[in-house]
Amino acid sequence: MATLVEAAVQGTEGLPTKGFMATREGERISLYEGVPNLTSVGTSLGRIVRFSGHQEGVYTVLPHSLCVARLMPTGEGIYGLTHDMQENVTSDVPRPMKSAQHCLVEEIVYDRMAEAYGIPPMTAEVAARVKEADTKALVAEAYIVGYADPMYEWFSELELIPDQEAMRITRQYSSPKQIQQWMFEPEKSAATFVRAYRKYMGEAGLEIPEGLL
Repeated sequence: MATLVEAAVQGTEGLPTKGFMATREGERISLYEGVPNLTSVGTSLGRIVRFSGHQEGVYTVLPHSLCVARLMPTGEGIYGLTHDMQENVTSDVPRPMKSAQHCLVEEIVYDRMAEAYGIPPMTAEVAARVKEADTKALVAEAYIVGYADPMYEWFSELELIPDQEAMRITRQYSSPKQIQQWMFEPEKSAATFVRAYRKYMGEAGLEIPEGLL
């Protein structure tokens, strides 16, 4: 009998049906099973470059996630921190290149990780606030890191006005030294992510499951 996840994707042509990948910490992850621990997630997000590397500077998914978390209301930071956590196994795919199948894969992996990490499903209201914070962080990155993206195709003129708090946070995280440490010193990126996860889980009043480290 197919699992719930397999049943959900059954008949979707092109999705992988077998095989797995290994994380830096040794977990075996496939589309249908396996959850990376927090150390693996932090290490990976610290190394995955945003915009597929097409920018003047270098910026990774970890500082982007930290920025989105800080832009969220108190108690909802955990959703900002983890909104891209599935990219530790799916990687970061630029918006115009992200297919419906890839979005489905991301959704399947995110839902499994969120459940394992003790994060309740987002309400529509929280999801809207995450999207707003994500956009603010993206626009700030484009200005500060230097990415000539035609974002007018995706966002309104109002959304493209840089948010000052997002700009301030992005400047804090975008120094070459900081980015280089997260990319090449995995213990630092892992510790940063784990520390933020503990902080935002506490602010949300959520219990941290055992065995995530």
